[in-house]
Amino acid sequence: MTRRDYCLHLNPQEGPTCIQVNVDNSGAISLEITVSGEEEEKYDLTFSSDADIKGLIELLRWSRVASLKAQGYKVVM
Repeated sequence: MTRRDYCLHLNPQEGPTCIQVNVDNSGAISLEITVSGEEEEKYDLTFSSDADIKGLIELLRWSRVASLKAQGYKVVM
Protein backbone atom coordinates (compact mmCIF):
# COMPACT_ATOMS: atom_id res chain seq x y z
CA MET A 1 0.00 0.00 0.00
CA THR A 2 1.33 3.41 -0.96
CA ARG A 3 0.66 6.10 1.59
CA ARG A 4 1.03 9.80 0.99
CA ASP A 5 1.34 12.00 4.07
CA TYR A 6 0.88 15.75 4.27
CA CYS A 7 1.24 17.70 7.51
CA LEU A 8 0.25 21.23 8.49
CA HIS A 9 1.23 22.80 11.82
CA LEU A 10 -1.16 25.47 13.11
CA ASN A 11 -1.36 27.73 16.17
CA PRO A 12 -5.06 28.13 17.04
CA GLN A 13 -6.36 29.41 20.36
CA GLU A 14 -6.64 25.83 21.67
CA GLY A 15 -2.87 25.27 21.43
CA PRO A 16 -0.33 23.96 18.91
CA THR A 17 -2.09 21.73 16.39
CA CYS A 18 -0.92 19.30 13.73
CA ILE A 19 -3.22 18.24 10.91
CA GLN A 20 -1.93 15.20 9.07
CA VAL A 21 -3.63 14.09 5.86
CA ASN A 22 -3.07 10.59 4.51
CA VAL A 23 -4.24 9.27 1.14
CA ASP A 24 -4.05 5.54 0.48
CA ASN A 25 -4.27 3.55 -2.76
CA SER A 26 -8.05 3.20 -2.48
CA GLY A 27 -8.38 7.00 -2.50
CA ALA A 28 -9.62 7.20 1.08
CA ILE A 29 -8.53 10.41 2.81
CA SER A 30 -7.70 10.25 6.50
CA LEU A 31 -7.43 13.39 8.63
CA GLU A 32 -5.57 13.07 11.91
CA ILE A 33 -5.87 16.19 14.08
CA THR A 34 -3.67 16.43 17.17
CA VAL A 35 -4.08 19.37 19.57
CA SER A 36 -1.32 19.83 22.16
CA GLY A 37 -3.06 22.02 24.72
CA GLU A 38 -3.12 21.32 28.45
CA GLU A 39 -3.97 17.74 27.53
CA GLU A 40 -3.20 16.27 24.12
CA GLU A 41 -6.34 15.53 22.13
CA LYS A 42 -6.41 13.45 18.97
CA TYR A 43 -9.18 13.14 16.37
CA ASP A 44 -9.27 10.81 13.35
CA LEU A 45 -11.67 11.22 10.42
CA THR A 46 -11.62 9.06 7.29
CA PHE A 47 -13.47 10.07 4.13
CA SER A 48 -14.15 7.93 1.08
CA SER A 49 -16.62 10.36 -0.47
CA ASP A 50 -15.36 13.18 -2.66
CA ALA A 51 -18.56 15.09 -1.84
CA ASP A 52 -17.64 15.13 1.87
CA ILE A 53 -14.18 16.52 1.14
CA LYS A 54 -15.56 19.09 -1.28
CA GLY A 55 -18.16 20.15 1.32
CA LEU A 56 -15.46 20.57 3.98
CA ILE A 57 -13.34 22.69 1.63
CA GLU A 58 -16.31 24.90 0.71
CA LEU A 59 -17.24 25.32 4.38
CA LEU A 60 -13.69 26.45 5.22
CA ARG A 61 -13.67 28.83 2.23
CA TRP A 62 -17.01 30.34 3.27
CA SER A 63 -15.91 30.77 6.90
CA ARG A 64 -12.66 32.46 5.82
CA VAL A 65 -14.58 34.96 3.67
CA ALA A 66 -17.05 35.63 6.51
CA SER A 67 -14.15 36.15 8.95
CA LEU A 68 -12.36 38.59 6.65
CA LYS A 69 -15.58 40.56 6.08
CA ALA A 70 -16.19 40.71 9.85
CA GLN A 71 -12.68 42.15 10.25
CA GLY A 72 -13.55 44.92 7.79
CA TYR A 73 -11.84 43.61 4.67
CA LYS A 74 -13.46 43.80 1.26
CA VAL A 75 -13.44 40.32 -0.26
CA VAL A 76 -13.50 39.87 -4.02
CA MET A 77 -14.05 36.35 -5.35
